[in-house]
Parts: sequence; C-alpha cells; structure tokens
Amino acid sequence: MPVPDNDFMFVKDAMKALCREHGIERDRKATVEIAALLVALVKEGIHDAEELKVLARERWMEAAPLSRG
Repeated sequence: MPVPDNDFMFVKDAMKALCREHGIERDRKATVEIAALLVALVKEGIHDAEELKVLARERWMEAAPLSRG
C-alpha cells in the first residue's frame, strides 16, 4: 500500500528490517550503504513499504559480493 508523500517512516522501517536481517548493528559503513540504497530507491519512485524492502533486499544481496567480500 502506498504511503502519503510526507510520511517516510516506511524508509526507517525498511532500514531496521534490512539491518536486522543482515546482523548489522554497529557497522557504520554498512548502515550508510543501506541508507543510501533506500534513498536512491525512494528517489526512483518507490513509495510502497513492502516494495521498498523487497527491492532493497535484492539490490543489497547483488552488491554483497562486490563490497563485502
């Protein structure tokens, strides 16, 4: 379900979910990377909470071998 344009809690929720799923607690670099990914997706027009999580998860996993070795 799409969210109102001025309510960005869905981004915070996605951030928490992704960090929890990947065991990221105190890894500032990974946290910033996930945040940047989420912002990029929102800028691309993703405003549905579940779609944001799914796409972010997919892109994070695609990038994992490249940046996290």
